Amino acid sequence: MEELMRQVNRYLIGWMGHYRLAGTPSVYKDLDEWISRRPRQLQWKRWKKG
Repeated sequence: MEELMRQVNRYLIGWMGHYRLAGTPSVYKDLDEWISRRPRQLQWKRWKKG
């Protein structure tokens, strides 16, 4: 899980740097919601598989 989060962080830093100039707060809000939800989903799926 730690390696996954490192990869996601690296990707997001680049993504945010690219879209920072656009000035669209809704994009960041949607991204924040996805970021908080997706790792929990992955962890839940791994836990269910055993």
